[in-house]
Amino acid sequence: MNQVPLIEGLTPEQFRQKLAGLLDPREQLTPQHRQEIKDLAIKFVAVLPAVFGEGLDRLTMWEKIASALEVAFAKTAGADHEFFIEQVMKGILADRAKASANQQLAEVIATLEQWGTEQRHAWINYFGTHLVPVLVHARNQWTRRKEKSK
Repeated sequence: MNQVPLIEGLTPEQFRQKLAGLLDPREQLTPQHRQEIKDLAIKFVAVLPAVFGEGLDRLTMWEKIASALEVAFAKTAGADHEFFIEQVMKGILADRAKASANQQLAEVIATLEQWGTEQRHAWINYFGTHLVPVLVHARNQWTRRKEKSK
């Protein structure tokens, strides 16, 4: 009896579940990868105040960042991290010059480009499932960075 070959390491049942959208991409990741996803999400969001649009009210900055992340998540299909980042930047009216010169943002993008499709997809999905904790951690990281620079 011929056995069906595995596609990308998936059994035929896992493949059917994946097609139906029943497999959570995070389940395919190691605990180390899950932590890397969380850390990179926090690092990305902690960068956003530095590129936040000058014309926007800074008193509502974190609410606008949260909203931009939600909208970008809703618009992004699959693992297109560049589209996701672009949508977030549009949502906060990011200063393009500041964004292109921001070293931490460049590091986030470089890391995402090194990751595989599943890990990038899980990173984007993380914003849909863990937005408030990411915002809390990112705001704390941003505040500490701001205090150190004084």
